Amino acid sequence: MWAPRPKDGLRDGIGLSVVSSLQDRWSVGSERKFTEERKEKSMAEDKTLRDVPVGDTVTVRRLVGEGAVKRRIMDMGLTKGTEVHVHKVAPLGDPIEVTVRGFELSLRKDEAEHVLVS
Repeated sequence: MWAPRPKDGLRDGIGLSVVSSLQDRWSVGSERKFTEERKEKSMAEDKTLRDVPVGDTVTVRRLVGEGAVKRRIMDMGLTKGTEVHVHKVAPLGDPIEVTVRGFELSLRKDEAEHVLVS
């Protein structure tokens, strides 16, 4: 019995599996690209205490860093959810004078970079 062959060469489902695997690769690739774009966008939105202009009040969103540096910043009263008002910045940017929980505090630039704010 004669049967016409498919024009695109699909035979016994082999071609269908190739097409579905290509679709899977495309969806995984586009998902990965979307995740990378979102990560880059969030990194661009990360604002540190060092970037805050004089006179602004911000809220601590997160502390980055590890060990003694992070512990020292937390001991100074800079914890998640705390409001911080930037009073002064020295001419060369170091130190930064802020008000935290009603007291004045001076931070070095490298310490202020560990405090993410919103």
